Amino acid sequence: MRNAIDNEARKRFGEYWWETIATDKNHPNGANFQQGIERAKKSLTKAWRKKKKKKLGLAESAPLPDNHKPSKFPHDDIIAATDFGTWKDILVAAYSTSNSNQQASY
Repeated sequence: MRNAIDNEARKRFGEYWWETIATDKNHPNGANFQQGIERAKKSLTKAWRKKKKKKLGLAESAPLPDNHKPSKFPHDDIIAATDFGTWKDILVAAYSTSNSNQQASY
């Protein structure tokens, strides 16, 4: 399910499609999908920090130097880091539209 949704959305809206699609954030559960993407990014950042600290010989509780920041994670890494619940949340009505320009095929 995840890959099918992602493949179609990627074709239509681009690489980081979740940053460009319209959503009704006032709709019940309207923000859940974006929250799932943010959880995935946080998980990737946490793993990146842990790996970087190990490489630098720092304790896990030590802060990273200011010049060590993760770059934007690749699309596929973000998608792979999402949980199943994230994908059911993209199917709620908050992501549908009656705007014909947004419905048009690409």
